[in-house]
Amino acid sequence: QMPPGVRLRTPQGTTDERYNVLLKKALYGLKESTQLFHRMLSKFFAELGYTRCKTDTSVFYKQHNDGCVIVSTEVDDLLILPFSTRGLEELHTALAEKLDVPDFGLIHAFFGLHVDQDVEKGTLTIDAKKQLQGLFNQLPMLNRLHGAKTPSCKN
Repeated sequence: QMPPGVRLRTPQGTTDERYNVLLKKALYGLKESTQLFHRMLSKFFAELGYTRCKTDTSVFYKQHNDGCVIVSTEVDDLLILPFSTRGLEELHTALAEKLDVPDFGLIHAFFGLHVDQDVEKGTLTIDAKKQLQGLFNQLPMLNRLHGAKTPSCKN
C-alpha cells in the first residue's frame, strides 16, 4: 500500500504529459518500494510475535520452547535460520498463507556468498571466492599485496 501523495508523471508520448498518476500500490524499482516492503515485513513479523533486533533492523527473531527462529531480510530476500522445528513450520505456514511466498529450500547464495549445506553430514560451507575475485579484478593494486606475520602475545 502506497502512502498518500506518491505520484508519477505520465510517460512521454501519452495524450497529455501535464498530468500526474496517483499510485495505489508500490512499483518494483521505485525508491519507496524497499521502505514500503520493509514496513510491511515488520508489521507481518510483529503480528507473528517476532522481535526486531535493536542493532540491525533487518533481523527479526522469536523464541520458542524448542529453540528460536532468526530471519534476516535483504530487500526482498529472506534468510531463515531455524533453531526450532515448530517455529520454522509456523513461519513457513504464515509466509505461504499471508504473503504467498514459496519455500525455495536450502540456501545456495546470500549477499553474493556461495553457501553449501550438507544436511546428512551437518556441515555448512560459506565461500567468498567469487566476491573476492571480483574485488581483485576491480582493484588491480590488490594483486601486488603480500601477506605479513601478525604479532601475537606469547602469554
